[in-house]
Amino acid sequence: MLEEPCIIQMNIDRYIAMLTDHPAGEQRTRIELLLAEARAELSQAISALARAISPGDEAGAAVPLQP
Repeated sequence: MLEEPCIIQMNIDRYIAMLTDHPAGEQRTRIELLLAEARAELSQAISALARAISPGDEAGAAVPLQP
């Protein structure tokens, strides 16, 4: 299950801040990998959210209320 987009964005912000400290070698590589993964996860989370609220999407469309 994907995390909320706001949580993922906080992770992205944290990784970017970590990179401004100019980490060396393997640490920088690991942070860059985490940043790339978080950006991909954010894209997926936003797409899933858009599908869930899209009126034309059968899978995510809300069930109409009965009168």
